[in-house]
Amino acid sequence: MSIVIRDCTDADMARITEIYGRSVREETASFEFEPPERPGDGAPPLRPV
Repeated sequence: MSIVIRDCTDADMARITEIYGRSVREETASFEFEPPERPGDGAPPLRPV
């Protein structure tokens, strides 16, 4: 098994938002109280930096 590390793209942002949102809702490592909205839910989309 090999691991590939690459920059994220716009296509990755929906999944990243989903994973991060679960962390905000269920874990204590975030300083946020509400998870970010998923792309397409009316919120401005998150963008890779």
